[in-house]
Amino acid sequence: MNFTFGIVTTPSSCEYLQQIVDSIESENIPNYQIIIVGGNKSHNDDILQIIPFDESIHPGWVSKKKNVITKHAKYENIVYRACPKSPILDLQ
Repeated sequence: MNFTFGIVTTPSSCEYLQQIVDSIESENIPNYQIIIVGGNKSHNDDILQIIPFDESIHPGWVSKKKNVITKHAKYENIVYRACPKSPILDLQ
């Protein structure tokens, strides 16, 4: 299966973004894409796309950010994820 992983961020929410990206990459999924929406930096390559979002329009506008992820998704299987303010627990 092919997956797009969409990560919604806010300026104060994403201390653990790298952990999330590393976790996705460690799954060894053959075809995947990661889209991060939020902040003011942009990046675009075959795997990772970072889309800036102007928080002054509506701070923390999660539904709009999810729509942006859907619009830019390469694959129809989309996993939406908010970036947490606390560490991700490994429950394995």
